[in-house]
Amino acid sequence: VNSLSTAPTSISGTTTICNGNSTTLTLNGGSAGTGANARWYSGSCGGTLVGTGSSITVSPTTNTTYFVR
Repeated sequence: VNSLSTAPTSISGTTTICNGNSTTLTLNGGSAGTGANARWYSGSCGGTLVGTGSSITVSPTTNTTYFVR
């Protein structure tokens, strides 16, 4: 039996970082269903793919908004 995904309740990570530094963004709560994998984007939901999985490390050089689905 395949299980359905449950949406995460939040994302943790440092909200403000200086140019040249990095932070790890991590999904909290929820669960991935059978065969599901979180996909992280920058710019817009479905914009530029920046990683997959329950967490990613980012090092933006400008103000950047990240989305996960």
